[in-house]
Amino acid sequence: MSLIKVSILNQADSRGEFRKYFSEDILASIPDFGRPVEMYSSSSHSGVIRGLHFQHGQNKLTRLVWVSSGEIDDVAVDLRKGDSYGQIHRTHLRDSEHVL
Repeated sequence: MSLIKVSILNQADSRGEFRKYFSEDILASIPDFGRPVEMYSSSSHSGVIRGLHFQHGQNKLTRLVWVSSGEIDDVAVDLRKGDSYGQIHRTHLRDSEHVL
């Protein structure tokens, strides 16, 4: 289990910005990434904590997290049995970084 930052295409000119959020080739190059099957969007006010419930087996989902405005702390806790149990993985994402 890990949190991986993936750079996305971001081109800016006098008209604005163009971003490419999904590329099958890039996602396929990430070990054990899986196949994205759903897409959700949420927005939160400052100080809000959102969570995901424990998932495993056939219910396990690969997640892409993108920040459209502002910044977030993304945190994952490893709940798999074994030496990595309880390890905390954390990364900070900003809209200006152009990463997933």
